Amino acid sequence: MSSAVQKVLLVDDDPDAGFLMQKALLELPFRVQLAYLEDSAALLAEVMLQQPDLIFMDINMPKKNGIECLGELQRAQLGHIPVVVYSSSEQSGLVASAYEAGATLYFRKPSSFRGMVQSLETILSLDWQDPAAITRRYCNEGVFRPFALA
Repeated sequence: MSSAVQKVLLVDDDPDAGFLMQKALLELPFRVQLAYLEDSAALLAEVMLQQPDLIFMDINMPKKNGIECLGELQRAQLGHIPVVVYSSSEQSGLVASAYEAGATLYFRKPSSFRGMVQSLETILSLDWQDPAAITRRYCNEGVFRPFALA
């Protein structure tokens, strides 16, 4: 098993989330390089520096939240980089806002480390060469759903 995703940028103001993501990625049967950005205000510079295949972004951050960051990526002509927005909330308005702002996928943080590993393996194994198809699986006729393990 492999993943087309080689480089991931994690944008989250919580360093514990970065540590957890790094540990979870090490459990996968394929290797993914992780860069971590704690300060969402530096997003564009970090994206240009890292050139990630995929961005994981917390929706709740103090300086710029995930929705604002998605808008910034779109305005900077970087909307082609798929973004997985994640949160501990599955509030339907929040999920819809993330997709409407340009998220490729909305991911609810699992409650266990094993759940995180399984979710990351499934998410990273999706066909990221066609991010629009991924979004269509979770946004259909105005109905927005977060990613969930089958």
